[in-house]
Amino acid sequence: MAIKLYEKAISLDDCQVPYVKAFIYDCLNGAYLQIDNVEKSLEYGKKSVETKMIEPFAINYIKVLLTQHRFSEADSVFQRLFAQGKITTEALNLLTRMYLLARQPVNALKPALAAFKSAPFDAETITYLGYANMINNYYNRAERYFTRALQANTQHDFFVRLCLIQNCMKQDNQEKTDFFAQQLLDTYPIQQIFDGLEQKRTKQDSPIRLSYDKIKESIADQIDKYGE
Repeated sequence: MAIKLYEKAISLDDCQVPYVKAFIYDCLNGAYLQIDNVEKSLEYGKKSVETKMIEPFAINYIKVLLTQHRFSEADSVFQRLFAQGKITTEALNLLTRMYLLARQPVNALKPALAAFKSAPFDAETITYLGYANMINNYYNRAERYFTRALQANTQHDFFVRLCLIQNCMKQDNQEKTDFFAQQLLDTYPIQQIFDGLEQKRTKQDSPIRLSYDKIKESIADQIDKYGE
């Protein structure tokens, strides 16, 4: 029903103003995405940014492009968006996400740092920066950012603790791996930890890829050493 109303509205004289037309196209993008019609969603997302480049609408379009791993098209939209001037933290985080999904870790560092400078107390932003540093082998920086993310917001607490364990494992630092594994065990019930690991492991769309099976082994080893 909503789709029919939007499609009817797009032909009305009052809706030919670029901003209004771009808004309706963006609504169609979202409406088709709701019913899992990705091709139609992309069609209207593209029409929206071609009608008028407005950041929230461009971000909605880019998000759909990224789900399809259409990185070159997403990059093109980013370039047009950034050419307008002011860049928001959300757009920078999304650009970081694109580079991580595209397995271009070096390129992820610059937007991740820029996002952090604009939102130094946002846990998600700090976590992206920590991960970008970790996969570029800047482990000390990564630990600092992950630790800061823990202090910024409890919403991402569990995941950030997993990142800290992974960061130590990549360095083959058993002592620190055990330390952060024990911190996790001191913070969450064991079953909740294992359920959370399984949930994260099966999530396919995350740009942050951790070795969940190895993290699970590390936690199990810690339990074996010191008990529950």
